[in-house]
Amino acid sequence: QSQLRPYNRAYAYRGLIASAFSLPWRSAADAFEDCTDGIDNDGNGLTDAADPNAIECAVACTDLDGDGYNIDGGTCGPIDCNDSDPAVNPGAEERCSDGIDNNCNGLTDTADMNAVNCPLNCIDSDGDGDGYSIEGGSCGAMNCNDDNDAVNPGALEICGDGIDNNCDNRADSADNVCQDNTPVDDDHDEMPWWRKRHKDRDHHHGSKGRDRNHRNDDDDDENESRRGDRDDKRGSHRRSREHDDD
Repeated sequence: QSQLRPYNRAYAYRGLIASAFSLPWRSAADAFEDCTDGIDNDGNGLTDAADPNAIECAVACTDLDGDGYNIDGGTCGPIDCNDSDPAVNPGAEERCSDGIDNNCNGLTDTADMNAVNCPLNCIDSDGDGDGYSIEGGSCGAMNCNDDNDAVNPGALEICGDGIDNNCDNRADSADNVCQDNTPVDDDHDEMPWWRKRHKDRDHHHGSKGRDRNHRNDDDDDENESRRGDRDDKRGSHRRSREHDDD
């Protein structure tokens, strides 16, 4: 049996222990490329991020148009839906008439309720149908209450109702054009009961007075007629007596 030098005996002893415990031996090719240690861990000649199989590498965010938004998403932030146009990104305003989804939310022009510079549709914005819209400007005088068709810039300011009827920011007597719109109660059906009873009593008494006056007039005519008849009879009797004397 050949004699082993000391260092050879050490290696032989190491091999015997490894064999006894069935320890696996890994080659360099089985190692993972660690992206942050500056070492070619797997021995393929590529180090860290240069190795496409490297792990724990920082994400490289792609922003080709330089608008601060990337196409990668995830940890790189909101996705830029057009990385060749810096005016199109998730932070842009949706412009209403260019046919482009400017803010990358999937809604284009008027389909996006946050779009700007959209043409006004004054008819759609007139909720109460009184002909006045809430936008003002090119839609005309601004309606201050689009839920009440009796309140608009063309309405009459009514005194005492507590409402700015004509939308000039002045209500009731504060507006010098306000008018009393209280209807006249000709038949007194809205009078308090005590005033109505008083009115009926006056009307009743007035009717009785008129009837009494008519009766008095009739009595006077009848009395006058009777006095005339008596005078006629007296005259006739006097003439008959004079005739007998002759």
